[in-house]
Amino acid sequence: MHKVKKISGFIFAFVLCIPVALSITVVAITVCLYCNADFLQPDVEVNMSQYEFTMHSDSTRVSDYGSLSLNRHGL
Repeated sequence: MHKVKKISGFIFAFVLCIPVALSITVVAITVCLYCNADFLQPDVEVNMSQYEFTMHSDSTRVSDYGSLSLNRHGL
């Protein structure tokens, strides 16, 4: 009987501790990545004069390299 209690206690601890440990690990990694993320606007200048665009509508322009769409914020 004592062995059964010991085994059931081990199984209970295993079933309870593994999900808790995994959850804490995921939260810690998420917080670490968020704190180390760079949210600054990149310094990139694009020379738009080298591309030839075909206007499909007021907000969509297409070139040989892809397309540009203007969103509601003007970006």
